[in-house]
Amino acid sequence: MKKTKSKRLLTLVLVVVLVFALSVSAFATWSSFQGNNTNSGTIPTSAQPAITSSATVTPVSLPYNNPDYSVYTGVDAASVIQGNYAFTLYNGGVSGANDVGGARMQATNITTTDPNERVLWNIQLDADASNDMQLSTPYYDSNNNAIYAAVTYTTVFQNYTSVSNWSTSGGASISSGAATFTAANQSVSTSLTLTNPVNTIQVSSNLAVTGPNSETTYYAGYTVTLSNGNTTYTLVNNETASSAWAGTYATYNGAQISAGTYTLTFTINSLDTNATATLSTLTMSRYDWRLYSISDANTTNKVLSDVLASGEGQINTHINSIGGYLYFGGFGGEHSYYQYGPIDDENTDPSLTKFTPNTQEDFYYAGASKSSKNNTNYVVFGSESGKVYVRPVGATFGTATGSVINLASKQSACGPIRSSICVKDGVWYLSSRGTGSNGYLWKITDGTTSDPTVVYRQLNGNSTSTPVVSNNNYVYVGYSSGYSSGGVVCVPANFTSSTTLTSIYSGHPVQSSPLVYTYGGYDYVYFTTNHENGKGYCYSWYAGYQATIANVWALGGTSGNPYAVQGFSSENGYLVYGDDGNYLYIIH
Repeated sequence: MKKTKSKRLLTLVLVVVLVFALSVSAFATWSSFQGNNTNSGTIPTSAQPAITSSATVTPVSLPYNNPDYSVYTGVDAASVIQGNYAFTLYNGGVSGANDVGGARMQATNITTTDPNERVLWNIQLDADASNDMQLSTPYYDSNNNAIYAAVTYTTVFQNYTSVSNWSTSGGASISSGAATFTAANQSVSTSLTLTNPVNTIQVSSNLAVTGPNSETTYYAGYTVTLSNGNTTYTLVNNETASSAWAGTYATYNGAQISAGTYTLTFTINSLDTNATATLSTLTMSRYDWRLYSISDANTTNKVLSDVLASGEGQINTHINSIGGYLYFGGFGGEHSYYQYGPIDDENTDPSLTKFTPNTQEDFYYAGASKSSKNNTNYVVFGSESGKVYVRPVGATFGTATGSVINLASKQSACGPIRSSICVKDGVWYLSSRGTGSNGYLWKITDGTTSDPTVVYRQLNGNSTSTPVVSNNNYVYVGYSSGYSSGGVVCVPANFTSSTTLTSIYSGHPVQSSPLVYTYGGYDYVYFTTNHENGKGYCYSWYAGYQATIANVWALGGTSGNPYAVQGFSSENGYLVYGDDGNYLYIIH
């Protein structure tokens, strides 16, 4: 009896283990950018994606509002996946009465073959984000079945529809609400009151330059300043306007401007002979952000939260979760990296903590990653100045001394770090854009110590691509030269500054971060292209043998605007990416 009972118990245990294993597979989660909080970008062996030419693609249209076909809507952030559902944050265009504009999120069933069951829900997160690009990949909290999303929106704080009451200087004239400039050093000015401090200002106008010959292009240089009598802030410094294009747009991202009353002055610094410049409208705005959560996200009973946190600037990095806190970086605005949480502690209310470097700093595409040393977790991320910051998790994130690795001191042409950091076996891999036409691939060993080892390799173009390291120990990274060309290259994980770059793909710009799946000695590399003929690609090679490099498939890109700046997400054998044409592509 004891023997029989033992067999039955063993059988029961095996069944429970099997059921548990199947349930984990069925409800696996691609929770954040590149799949996890180390930004690994590797697809597990058990979740094999499309690796043959028989792969199929299902395009899914996302609702949007584009009444005049002049706005740039679409998907610019990677999706997150939980079970059968992909969750996609995107720009739905102009907010309007039809309620399909603004910052939006869609839950898409990626496994169903029934078109009527394809969309679980689609909601507007923020109507104020009216035609604002959304670059921040959300985070899926599987412990609470909730999604956290950061939304960027534009706040217009001054809108001049006429310059009728402005003052003139140097010979400028005003008639019927428009200023006319006929020579250099002419200006118009008015009084402006800021009710709140501001760090970043977008200045746009309808400045027009004309001349007597329609075949000639005429140019003007212009400057915009704010002055309170003691301090002058140059918002626009001798930027160029031309008869070849309509209007102007420039960004101030300097020292904080305090609340108060100022004189706003618009000056024409230079003007071509026989040309005339006219100005009648000028708008001043800034970017702000809000953090939301969506609970019960994989059901139709989902609930959108009130605003959890907010601030000035753009959130252009993905959200990551490390040690129970969320991390994301700001561009412009408060020049800060943020920690929000804890998100899993019922006894502690979450709060927002800012890390603001002493020097004015910005963070663009440079999402956080987890790195551990001696059982201690650290938050690591790059910056626009070419620095890598190492910060503690939790209470002292904003105040601790921390450490900084200045890559620009290792290579002066480093340029901004616009990739996240991929951490594998304690080693950090990242790319930098470069100051000229070439970016760099970087490897940092012992990054949490006082004496890290730094190696870099110049790339064939600029890079905003987060590298990925395969199970065959090869590093893949994308590069681009504007919107015309680019590719994906590969080096062994132990590369040096002179290691030969192996070209996996050469063609259109690859600003995305590749994924990689290793099977049977082959690496399968998945990426998208940011081009007018953009698509999603799979390339394979028997790692180390260049003659085996092959294009397995090229799919998607059937929308009217197939630019794809972000890359794939993958789970349960499915691959997902979106484009600027408001299409989501499911590849299986």
